[in-house]
Amino acid sequence: MSLSRINPAQTKAWTALQDHFNQDNTSDIKSLFKLESNRAKDFSIQWNNFYIDYSKNALSKKTMDLLIDLSKEVGLSEAIAIILMEPLLMKRNLGRFFIRHLEIKVPLQ
Repeated sequence: MSLSRINPAQTKAWTALQDHFNQDNTSDIKSLFKLESNRAKDFSIQWNNFYIDYSKNALSKKTMDLLIDLSKEVGLSEAIAIILMEPLLMKRNLGRFFIRHLEIKVPLQ
């Protein structure tokens, strides 16, 4: 397994983000809260006792959608899965090594 070598700046999603950035005039946080009534709920994540509120960042729903498109185009979730699996694969291979080592020293029946 290897990580993708896609240059984000060479993707269609990056171009769309740049276009959005050049056109978006609502980077004022107050105006974003006025435009999006559920902003605090829509721009926060809660998992168990862990809470992240990113509603006070200059992001719109459109910006978030474009960032998600970029993450898909560069294969970010697959890369995260590979990185998270690496230690598990190493442990499994190390375990196989020790089993082989034991088989050599003490033949298993």
